[in-house]
Amino acid sequence: MRLRPEQIHRHLEQGLKPLYVVTGDEPLTVLECAQAIREAARAAGVDERLVFDVDRKFDWGALAATG
Repeated sequence: MRLRPEQIHRHLEQGLKPLYVVTGDEPLTVLECAQAIREAARAAGVDERLVFDVDRKFDWGALAATG
């Protein structure tokens, strides 16, 4: 599901999804959306966060192993 930045808060009020990928051309907007997701997760009792930075040497097996 693709969301526009102005939709993120309303979406999060309906509950969290298991995975979020945040991308965009505006760094501030990306940071604000990611922060909103983190705050909603904390409020829901989530205390673990995994971050993967994908580049040419990314280990896709490590990603699969976390699931």
